[in-house]
Amino acid sequence: MVSRSALDRARSALHLRLLAAQRRLESTGRGAVILLGGNDRLGASALANQLTEWFDSRRVRICAPDGAAAELRGRPFLWPYWQDMPAKGRLTIVVGDWLTRTAVQAAHDEISGDALRVRLKSLRTF
Repeated sequence: MVSRSALDRARSALHLRLLAAQRRLESTGRGAVILLGGNDRLGASALANQLTEWFDSRRVRICAPDGAAAELRGRPFLWPYWQDMPAKGRLTIVVGDWLTRTAVQAAHDEISGDALRVRLKSLRTF
C-alpha cells in the first residue's frame, strides 16, 4: 500500500511537471487539447477540474458541451468542440464521450454506412 506522504509527493511532482509542460507549450506558440473520453462523464469532469487547478487556469478552458442541447441540432457532430479550440499557448480540456456515443448510435442503427465512416474519420482527424 502506498503511504499518504508518498502519494502527496507524487501529486506535487505531477503538478510541477504539468506547469512546466504548460510553460513549454506557451513558448512554442501552439495550442493543445487534452481529451478526457469515456462514459464516466462525472469522473472526467472531476479530472478536468483538478487539471484546471494544477495548470495556470488563466490559460485553460474546459469544453464539455451537452450533446442534447437545442443549439446543437442540425450542426456537425464536432461543431461544439471546434468552437473551443485553443489559441496559441493555451489549453482546452475536452470532456467528451465521442466513441461511446458513436458506438451506441451505431448499435441502435441511428448512424451507419457512409455517415458512420464520415463520423469516425472526422474523430480521427480531430
